[in-house]
Amino acid sequence: MAIPDRYLRLRSSQPYITTESTAGSYVAVSASDGFTTTEPLALSQTFNTSDISEVGTRLLQNRSFVNYAERATFDIPFLVKPSGTAGTAPAESTLLQKVFGTLTTSAGVSNTYSFSRVSDTFQTAQLVDTYKLYVANGTIVEGFSVDITRDGVFTMNANCRASRIRYSGPAPVTGADVSVDDLANYTITLDPATNAVSGDYFFAGQLVDIFDATDTQVNTGGPVSVVSVSTSAATMQIIADTGDSFTVSATDYLVPYLPAATLSTYEPIATSAAQVYLAAQNTAAGSLIASANEFLATGFSMSVSKNLGDPGLAEMTGDKYPAAAYVSNDITVTGSFDFVMRPAQAYRFEQFARLEQIAIGVQVGDTAGSIVQIIIPSARVSISGTEQDGAAAASVDFALTQGSSATDAAAFSLIYK
Repeated sequence: MAIPDRYLRLRSSQPYITTESTAGSYVAVSASDGFTTTEPLALSQTFNTSDISEVGTRLLQNRSFVNYAERATFDIPFLVKPSGTAGTAPAESTLLQKVFGTLTTSAGVSNTYSFSRVSDTFQTAQLVDTYKLYVANGTIVEGFSVDITRDGVFTMNANCRASRIRYSGPAPVTGADVSVDDLANYTITLDPATNAVSGDYFFAGQLVDIFDATDTQVNTGGPVSVVSVSTSAATMQIIADTGDSFTVSATDYLVPYLPAATLSTYEPIATSAAQVYLAAQNTAAGSLIASANEFLATGFSMSVSKNLGDPGLAEMTGDKYPAAAYVSNDITVTGSFDFVMRPAQAYRFEQFARLEQIAIGVQVGDTAGSIVQIIIPSARVSISGTEQDGAAAASVDFALTQGSSATDAAAFSLIYK
């Protein structure tokens, strides 16, 4: 049957998040690296180019040159899935540590994420409908957002930047039979499309599976390693997994391999139990989330920007893919919340103008083990009048300030408890 002639179903996508051992380089994926997102990841990359035209009698004298690969940017949208047990990390803990930098666990009580410098890059891989592999190397989180309303499920979104996108897809084999084992590297020849080479299908370091014309797997002992690929011909080198041996024939085909993902079974939480809290500036988390500070908001949104510096783009390395190195500048946390005006809330305009800075808290969930809190002890606020379904309303914009906090961890925290 060989490679099927059908469309790839995009929603049959499985992402994986893996910490890189060498920034920007491909790293083997483990089953436990599997991660669930609400949308397929849009992994693609463009190139910075220079165009030049010489004078002369011709009308078409344009030349174009590639300067370097632009940073790839993409979002990782995901559901918030607490463990259900206080002190046990949520399903999204790996990604949250890439976002914030520090996880502090209090056994049986809570998991707290706070800001610190994140220097390690990670790899984001996505296998689409079994056959198409995308890999983003040199990935770092440059932003983060949360939007909470009364209806729906609690979601978050990480904005990412990567240094290189690698692609891989299935390819048929041609030529004489090749016996392969784990003792040496063996050269096989692909049957690529017109004007294509083996490097257009696979990349060094990745794993593949091999199937025959009846779709029976040839490499039964484990996935095959791609040792090298040609960027000018159809040849590539492979080596079998430890203890495996087989024969690659002209009727076979290769498919990118990633291990079947081991995914969390934790459940997402609804935002129907969400509550906003307001208190005096520098109010601590334990006092902020209290019934006396409840505020009847109709929506809450927050955005985090790391304002990353990217000086590596200007370095003349001789490689069109700039190094996966970034500089963390200052982090800004901004957002807004809305509310409908009742007579008892009319004082808020003058109050916010007088105070200028307050403490803001948000809690989603009301069952131990499935409670998520956002704590901002100090934020500058400004208020403006709006309208909501015919009623007078207001929108409050805020920006995190350090207040009396002595550490970054005291200035912001995301708590699962």
